Amino acid sequence: MEYERILLPVAGDGDVDPVVDHADSLAAALDAELLALHVVDPDGAGGATGDARGPEAVFEAVADRVDETVSMRRVTAEGDPGESIVDAVRDWECEFVVMGTHNRQGIDRLVTGSVAEHVTRTAGVPVTTIAVDD
Repeated sequence: MEYERILLPVAGDGDVDPVVDHADSLAAALDAELLALHVVDPDGAGGATGDARGPEAVFEAVADRVDETVSMRRVTAEGDPGESIVDAVRDWECEFVVMGTHNRQGIDRLVTGSVAEHVTRTAGVPVTTIAVDD
């Protein structure tokens, strides 16, 4: 299968460097476009973004790590992070997702849910998850 567009959901919290590095390497190897997506959750529910940094700061941090030969598009969405990521897969016709996961367990996972788990189950495309530090 040929991958032309890889979705890279990025939040304003945690260390996303390993996620960006993996997505960048994959995009470079496959000559694929990287679609960096930042979701703003207006309700603060879902526990995905935390919005510790705004979209522009997040995108600049991503761009600093992406090889200049990789084509990268920046997209901001508003809504539930899991649903917004799945919508972006469909709307932008992405064939692959690379995203971070906080690997929350126990009560934290019950309360906040798992965006990565939701995306993996419902996106309909391969998803690679990479553990990130909070």
